Amino acid sequence: IGGGASGAAATPDPVDLPGNELGSGSDYTVFLNFLGVPIVEMSFDGPYGVYHSMYDNYYWMTRFGDPGFRYMTAMADVWGRMALRLANAEVLPFDFGLYASRVDGFAERIAAAAGAGAPSLDAARAAIHRWKAAAATLERRQATLLNEPPGPDRTRRLRELNDALRSVEQQFLLDDGIPGRPWFKHVLYAPRPTYAAMMLPGIQEAIDEGDPGRASAQAALLAARLNAVADLLERVSRMR
Repeated sequence: IGGGASGAAATPDPVDLPGNELGSGSDYTVFLNFLGVPIVEMSFDGPYGVYHSMYDNYYWMTRFGDPGFRYMTAMADVWGRMALRLANAEVLPFDFGLYASRVDGFAERIAAAAGAGAPSLDAARAAIHRWKAAAATLERRQATLLNEPPGPDRTRRLRELNDALRSVEQQFLLDDGIPGRPWFKHVLYAPRPTYAAMMLPGIQEAIDEGDPGRASAQAALLAARLNAVADLLERVSRMR
């Protein structure tokens, strides 16, 4: 975990695990892309030349893919520990500051790749700044609440806080979905025709199709959804 030069003075690199470049997987796409429910994708990867072939079977897996099922056992352990962490958390452990930084990176990349063909993302970037500030305020609010002595009032406020946190992802949904693909409603993520990820899909597809008017309209919708997230986090931070 981490790296650096060899020797006693080596300093490990920070580990930044969440990727957030989410395409489509058959098991979770409806939750993220249609319902706005947070998801996580974890896997071990590597050369796998038999996928969906006649050799993709129990014999191949036990002899070549994962003899002893060591990788599968390790992944089940990771998933199990994560499930216990979520089930026992007094406050759902979302990192909205990191999420906002990831989305800021999406905006930077799409602007850099499209160049002069990119719509103005100033309003979206301003909304992301609000989101980051609201996330920092919320973290302080959560820390204060968690340090309060146990009691019915604290339990009620924790329940209300978690209910609100679970609804954050739904603020990213567009009522009419992405143009031409209304089933995909998430303003940040959609798959390409394959499982591959596409970030800010409404804007990206408009740019790919050479439609600057539609790209600008989608940028405005993105800013509106990001502001809705910031609004919700600000309201949650004021909850008493």
